[in-house]
Amino acid sequence: MAPEQWLSFTAVALVTTLTPGPAVLFTMQNALTSGSKPAFAGALGNACGLLLVSLLAFGGVSLLLLQSALAFSMLKICGAAYLLYLAWLQWQQASATTTAVLAQPVQRPANAGWFSRGVGVALTNPKAWLFISALFPQFIDVTEPAAPQFAVLSLIFVSCSVLAHTLWLSLVRWGVGTTPKPQVRRQLGQAQALLLALVGLSLCWTPLPA
Repeated sequence: MAPEQWLSFTAVALVTTLTPGPAVLFTMQNALTSGSKPAFAGALGNACGLLLVSLLAFGGVSLLLLQSALAFSMLKICGAAYLLYLAWLQWQQASATTTAVLAQPVQRPANAGWFSRGVGVALTNPKAWLFISALFPQFIDVTEPAAPQFAVLSLIFVSCSVLAHTLWLSLVRWGVGTTPKPQVRRQLGQAQALLLALVGLSLCWTPLPA
């Protein structure tokens, strides 16, 4: 593949991963209510989930999803239900953000828990499946072996995802530092939880490509 094609794909991947969606909102919410380490653990989990999606897509699973309206609908429902569940958990966590609670040790999931949630967000996100299945083939040179090219595209996409999520969580943590009032943080956390729920519901209307 020509260098300009790699650069074009990197630019598209970076713009896509920077655009707020289920995974970005998940990272932002974690950064707001739990801190940088849990947020980064969730972002790494999402990145590993994207690698799994890429591997499954290359293995033909995406073809099944795109050719079966029932399978694609089931994926959308699972993705919406999972995001609604996360939004509910994060609403509860944000609602507990009071002066009294902040003064006490808070029992939070271990980083492994945030990591597994991030993997779940990636695997149940139909837009991730569509992006990888629809965009990757456009950058594959049919005159060369497909597997190495697909692997490089996957690594670029995942690297862009980690970079984008790191930028978002850094921005959120900077905002938290300038907004120390518990009431404001609680309201921001609840607003993001609602937004995550709305994004989850919107997955149900993700169209199946013709």
